[in-house]
Amino acid sequence: MSVPCPLSPVPSPPVPAPTSPAPPVDAEVLRALLDAALADPPESPEGGGVALGVHRRGDGVDVAVHPLMGPDPVRSLYGFVAPPEWFAFGIVAGARVRRLEGPRSAGPGDEAASRVDFGLLMTRQGHSVVAARGDGELVDQIHRIDAGERGEGRIPDACRRALGLATAPPSGDTAELWATLWVETLLVRTLGDPRPIPWDDAARAYPAFDAVVDGDATLSALVSEHLVELGQAARRAWPWEQLLAACAAGQVPACGIDPADARWMDVGMFSREVLGQFPPIDDLVVDLGTVLAPDVATRIVDCLDGWGVR
Repeated sequence: MSVPCPLSPVPSPPVPAPTSPAPPVDAEVLRALLDAALADPPESPEGGGVALGVHRRGDGVDVAVHPLMGPDPVRSLYGFVAPPEWFAFGIVAGARVRRLEGPRSAGPGDEAASRVDFGLLMTRQGHSVVAARGDGELVDQIHRIDAGERGEGRIPDACRRALGLATAPPSGDTAELWATLWVETLLVRTLGDPRPIPWDDAARAYPAFDAVVDGDATLSALVSEHLVELGQAARRAWPWEQLLAACAAGQVPACGIDPADARWMDVGMFSREVLGQFPPIDDLVVDLGTVLAPDVATRIVDCLDGWGVR
């Protein structure tokens, strides 16, 4: 049985932990609820899934259901705070998948692509259960996930924040972010102007360059030759915690996260959401290497290696 579930964003400070712990819930009960939801997979014209909120009703449990609009269920949950009576919260969503070793898909109707529906429920104690239906091999892989492990990823992150739980810490400092912004800036420039970019111009595109040099030509030449040191200083000056606080205050629009949403996230989720907006830096470097002079491309790679982001 299900009831409507409003998912209104709550633009508030980071979500506090529940004041009283919810009673433990049998993982088999949650798995049964997921299996029931997946027996009739959600359909959405925009490719979204559904959010599930599990709460007690008398001697049993009930599930509140709400459709998630858009192709990204995580963004649909930004700012949501689960009601305190919910002892578990999760997402059910589906996707069309194809095997990497198979022929390239010809389109949505290609028979090589198969549907997989996936569900995750997270308890207020931070334990999760997963379930899946569809392609047999992929479903087996999903079912082998240890429900006792601390799940990491965008969907577990969103469920944890909705329940007021902390997510896993950032996988590294902000060096990868500054490096990614730098390489992407250079790629965008080559799209508008195919002329070769000299090293001094490439160095000046680094995000922290102008703030340090401030128009001083002599300092500009010096910093261009010591860009690795500038990057090391930038990672120390702007750790993820400070960047999250600045984004929550509306001071860093380049992060692509709304201030109210940033206030809902913790530092671990914030770091992954910011970096997840960009392609992997190795892919960007490959693309950039095809349009830069070899000596400039080599110096860029040397900087990235010096920052430890490749």
